[in-house]
Amino acid sequence: MKLAIPNLAGQFYKSGAWGNTTLNGLIKTTATRFPDRLAIADAPDRSNWTGGVPRQLTYAQADAEIDRIAALFRSAGLVADEIVGMQAPNSVDAVVTFLAALRAGLIVSPLPLHWRDDEVLHALGALDAKAFISADWIETRDSASSARNLAAELFGLRFVFGLGSNLPDGMICLGTMLEELGDGLACDFQEPDDPANHLTTICWSQSDPEPVPVTRTHNQWLSAGRAVCDAAGFEEGAVILLPYSLTGLTGIGAGLAPWLLTRGTLHLHYPTSVEQLGTHAITVDADWILSPGQLANALNRQLGSESGRIVAAHPVSHMRPQAHSETGSVIDLHVADEFGLVAASSCIQAALSEQSSMDHAEGNRHIHHSTHLEILVPPNAESTSRSSHPLLFRGPMVPQTGWNGTHRIAGLAVTDDGCLETALDLALQDGLFAGFSPGKPSDGLSGPRRVPEVA
Repeated sequence: MKLAIPNLAGQFYKSGAWGNTTLNGLIKTTATRFPDRLAIADAPDRSNWTGGVPRQLTYAQADAEIDRIAALFRSAGLVADEIVGMQAPNSVDAVVTFLAALRAGLIVSPLPLHWRDDEVLHALGALDAKAFISADWIETRDSASSARNLAAELFGLRFVFGLGSNLPDGMICLGTMLEELGDGLACDFQEPDDPANHLTTICWSQSDPEPVPVTRTHNQWLSAGRAVCDAAGFEEGAVILLPYSLTGLTGIGAGLAPWLLTRGTLHLHYPTSVEQLGTHAITVDADWILSPGQLANALNRQLGSESGRIVAAHPVSHMRPQAHSETGSVIDLHVADEFGLVAASSCIQAALSEQSSMDHAEGNRHIHHSTHLEILVPPNAESTSRSSHPLLFRGPMVPQTGWNGTHRIAGLAVTDDGCLETALDLALQDGLFAGFSPGKPSDGLSGPRRVPEVA
């Protein structure tokens, strides 16, 4: 399913922000060049919060397992562009299965771990999902039994796959299936023309009262990853510690994509305390550690000056980021829901003034402009000396296409010049950019229209 607004796509290709590489293409290339390099590793305490023992895979092993699971999906009868829901914590099994679904030509909708049965049921039904992938258990929650029971509520849900070792009857255990089918499985899916502009995921925006589906392609995910790599200085072979599940822009855009782009090693983490995260970072000698922004200072003190650097992820919030005690060791990553992200060194926050940021006397006015993302406010917005702005996003990482499923759920809106309308405000502190805060949908935009939708 190809997603791209032609005039914007042309601009992004010309600038070099987009290309022909896919997420799975990066895995395959690295497996060929560095087959024995460690690709991915579980947290050592995995068995404390989900089923199965800790695993680690080289790039060659990961590529082979991805291919076998993709072949299993195809042999089960799932076909290209069908939607697969997924709810699983940060494990090697989950990451490999996520990539396998993409290799099979499927569209993955990763669901937040805190969603319960009614929210999962609504999302899967709205998207007309054909399969659901669930962990066996997450902490005290019997997620596998919940997943199995969903199948009785959704007529169109044909398969319920399970990750882990403690699954109830009625679920298909991916691990057991792979063992029984042996090593002869090979994925026969042929990538379509222009594969990097095909839909890969449907994540969920939380800005509105009801969750809104947000689509992304390979190119859009890789653009988000490049933005993080460029700002943070990720180098080839980077060792990255990721405490975020693959449920949205932070986990995929700032974790999975940079890992693949740097051909590095991804250590997965399930957060329970800042001390545990710091200990894990020291143990694996991480170069970069993603951390919730409010924990960055405590983590920085624990790691000391000789340890890796921190990418402090700040979600949409009314809270303002704390000043960092060692600014050179922390990169602030401001995540604007599922729309875009801005990564910048915490010591070079740019002042927002009429002279420096508002370059256009007419039309939309720039707040931020880079290769990967533009942030603008409409011409009728208040002065930037205030903190409330209905923000517009445009760029190679920004969704261009909405989604309408069988229940006609709410979609996104875009202006005629390709700006995605959000319900977010710009947060300022002493005249400096301090992140994004919840707002309300903007009014009075010149000619907003529905984003082209797929169904």
